[in-house]
Amino acid sequence: MFRSIMNRIFRSKKPKARIASQPPGEVFAWPVNTPVKALDEFVLALPLALLEPDEEIGSVIQSDDDVELCTDDERIYLRLKPGMIISVTKSCQAFISSDDPTPRRIEIISPDI
Repeated sequence: MFRSIMNRIFRSKKPKARIASQPPGEVFAWPVNTPVKALDEFVLALPLALLEPDEEIGSVIQSDDDVELCTDDERIYLRLKPGMIISVTKSCQAFISSDDPTPRRIEIISPDI
């Protein structure tokens, strides 16, 4: 019994990971500071309204330096390759942009609670 109590107190808190299979075009809620890792290559679309007029993209979107980025009047598009990790400092609605209906795999990394 003492050992089990000590194990619970001192065991390391490793992040838990869940795999999601996200169909393109289906909007999902993305909680603040929840990192996701691309397991497949895809383009992630975020609302441009996520940025205030005086904010830099890097202050809201935290990602690998190799992420390709472009915008239009309504959205920010990020091309992610397998292994790339990205998170946002504000909650938002996002979706995978693709004409191909094949779901893309995303690893959602959340703290161990």
